[in-house]
Amino acid sequence: MRERLLREKKLTLDMCVQLCRAAELSRENIKVISGPMVEEVHALQVAESQRQSSNIVDSKFCGKTHEKSKQKCRAYEMPTGGQWTMGQIQAEYADVFTGDGCLEGEYTIEVDNTVKPVQLPKRRVPVTMMKPLKDELQDLQRRGIITPVECRDWISGMVVIQKQNGKVRVCIDPRPLNNALKRSHFPLPTIEDILPDLSKAKVFTVCDVKSGFWHVKLEEESSYLTTFSTPQIAEDANGDKSGS
Repeated sequence: MRERLLREKKLTLDMCVQLCRAAELSRENIKVISGPMVEEVHALQVAESQRQSSNIVDSKFCGKTHEKSKQKCRAYEMPTGGQWTMGQIQAEYADVFTGDGCLEGEYTIEVDNTVKPVQLPKRRVPVTMMKPLKDELQDLQRRGIITPVECRDWISGMVVIQKQNGKVRVCIDPRPLNNALKRSHFPLPTIEDILPDLSKAKVFTVCDVKSGFWHVKLEEESSYLTTFSTPQIAEDANGDKSGS
């Protein structure tokens, strides 16, 4: 276009505008005849792909990945009869109700090495609780929550509590170990921080955590810090999970 304008001997402003308009119109006609250019097709395909990917979300309601629509979310699907039963919930989300479960990652306990390790002696256990205690320890070992280890620098005392249903709860007394820990500071959210997230909530549930600390997996070296002594075995330590 520039060369054409330079070739005109008697070029005026009006003639220049007419030539530019004619050239622009010619380019538009060529596009209509030949179809969209490769760059334009690619741009349209990218835009469509981005639009489709933006509609795919990880649902916090059903835990699945699907399109951003209530009709695609299984949490909004109502079974025959209009209400979920416990059996249907357990069948639909079987992975949630199987085993003890673990949170992602492993937790590392940091200890001040200048503090001298403490080995607490074994505590006495009433004779009437020996059999339930042995069964509970064997069950915890079978589930991978505790595992036998050799004698370690830190040994906490075991505390056995009898629950109202007659079963026993195995705990440890790690007060000496607590004095040697390097504390991590994580500020808990306040009610003012949480309320804005609940402004549009319509369904509320109450969840009772069962043996919550068992779901936090410890790094191997940190697990040895939770070693505790039992009447049956000289030393038992938490290996795969937490030490409560």
